Amino acid sequence: MKTLNPTTRTIIQRATPLLLCILFLSLVACGKASKDDGAAHATKVQVRDSNYRVLGFHLSNNENRIDQYRFNEMSDVAYFSYMLDPSSGLEKSPFYWDTTALIPKAKNAGCQVFLTINNFGSDNNREFLTNPKARSKLLNRIKQLLLAKKANGVIFDFEGLDVSERDLYSDFVSDARKVLVAPLEIAITLRAVDYATAYDIKALDAFADFFVVMGYNYYGGFSKVAGPIAPLKSSHRWGAASVETSMMCYRRLGIDPKKLVLGVPYYGNFWETESLGIRSKVVRFIGAADYAYALMWADTAGIAPKIDTASQSAVLAFQHDSKFYQIWFENPASLKFKYDWVKDKNYAGISIWALGYDTGHQTLWNLLEKEWSHSKSLLSEHGDES
Repeated sequence: MKTLNPTTRTIIQRATPLLLCILFLSLVACGKASKDDGAAHATKVQVRDSNYRVLGFHLSNNENRIDQYRFNEMSDVAYFSYMLDPSSGLEKSPFYWDTTALIPKAKNAGCQVFLTINNFGSDNNREFLTNPKARSKLLNRIKQLLLAKKANGVIFDFEGLDVSERDLYSDFVSDARKVLVAPLEIAITLRAVDYATAYDIKALDAFADFFVVMGYNYYGGFSKVAGPIAPLKSSHRWGAASVETSMMCYRRLGIDPKKLVLGVPYYGNFWETESLGIRSKVVRFIGAADYAYALMWADTAGIAPKIDTASQSAVLAFQHDSKFYQIWFENPASLKFKYDWVKDKNYAGISIWALGYDTGHQTLWNLLEKEWSHSKSLLSEHGDES
């Protein structure tokens, strides 16, 4: 082997530390570049906040609107409904649970699926609740339907209950809990104001997984003045009844706030009025107006809805063919007030009545994404998440 002369050996020895330093810095730079390349390929996605329920009610006659639902914005969907025949416990109207496209689409998006059992009116409630055979048949039928579709639970929507049916209803829900055991869930709808004191909250709370408070229809066809369908807070202008007082009432009766879901309306009420002014007297009640219909009238009238500050609700007041009209409804601005309030008060979430009422518009879906989701980075190249 050839021996290096002293001069050459000295040059190499002196240069070695510099060469090693250059090599080290090059490796660091390469590592940083590799990391930066991975960050550049990160994908931002919106992930629904699992701390809250976002429950959407689907009406069976809205089957042709299912493709417009953004299931990723919801945690749960409820099929509405199994219309109860109080004399038998079986369904009394066409019922498409077996064929609806809702269930597979919801499941593919990771939503839980509920079946709504509906019964209207004190007479119908009394007839059913006093009939042990009908009650037993219904509960067995519910279990069969839920298991067949691998659904997650049931929502009991018994409206028009009277105080005379209070104990009967509690007893029925107790029986339901024995048949529909965990992990199946039981939810119960509650009217905004229980004027009839028809609910034994303490008894129901022992068997229900959560409650849906129908926080709407504070003003309606019964009202002498046009007003907000869902005023957020009490006010001198609109009175004591409000979303806030309704939720607080059930909370004070002992329901954990994390079991209380606020029902919000995707519709409003439509009146012909004596004037365009706030608290105008009603000439006639025209009927309900869903979100899409309200916006159609806004376009026709060439005006934008305004927010009534006292109720934090949207109102569209306009003149048409020499007559005055008002539509009180919920829009993105008024719903945001409610969503923020629900989170601030630590309630369980919200439910939507009803899916499809905003057909042709994305604004309410966009609001759900903004309010009930958060951004998440997926670093696919390195398998990291942040």
